[in-house]
Amino acid sequence: MKRRPKNQIKKKLRALKATETTSVTTVDANNGVARSTVYRWKKAKTELEANKDNGNKFYVNSKAHKAQQVRYPILELLDYVSEMRKNRKLCVTTKCLILMMAKFDPNFVRVRQYTALRSWTARFLKRNQLVIRQVTHKGTKTRSDMQDVADLFANSVNVAVEMDGILSYHTSYDGKYSSLFTMDQTAVVIDNPGNLTVDYRGTHNVDIVQGSSEISGVPMRVGYWS
Repeated sequence: MKRRPKNQIKKKLRALKATETTSVTTVDANNGVARSTVYRWKKAKTELEANKDNGNKFYVNSKAHKAQQVRYPILELLDYVSEMRKNRKLCVTTKCLILMMAKFDPNFVRVRQYTALRSWTARFLKRNQLVIRQVTHKGTKTRSDMQDVADLFANSVNVAVEMDGILSYHTSYDGKYSSLFTMDQTAVVIDNPGNLTVDYRGTHNVDIVQGSSEISGVPMRVGYWS
């Protein structure tokens, strides 16, 4: 049964208008209030007339609460995963799913233990064709952003090794390119290992961006064996 506000201003004014033709006893019986309440309405009739368009300020409209609630939290969570992995930038862990579900549907998470939430997370991944994948690329830039930088780097390596470097005197392929090495970075994470993330099943590349504010350029360097 839908709850409705009691003693609304318009209802009070209708009751006061009814007292002009009927007795106060009949009016209070029809409205379910005491006789003293009707007399109190009569004293406040001027104030009620002034505020009749505003409604009862002590009544909370239930529709306002429903408008703030998420109607489909599972779909919102799926959209969150899609948004995070759309550009292959951010890593999504199982704990992220639980925290975001607590945002979309607090009661769902509040009434369940952590082990039950982990089981629900596994079912959520299976239903939506999501799996926990190992990260194949991690760096300060995405794979697409790295293309221009990689082309420039490859050109500089070619010039340094083949034309204008101390390795250009080598005649063998192994003698030149065995002197090249890469310097990688490691990630510091709190939840899952840094090499795992949630992504769609069958994704060819699982890339994420490694946050860094001080480092710029490509974490790759040309070295020479002494």
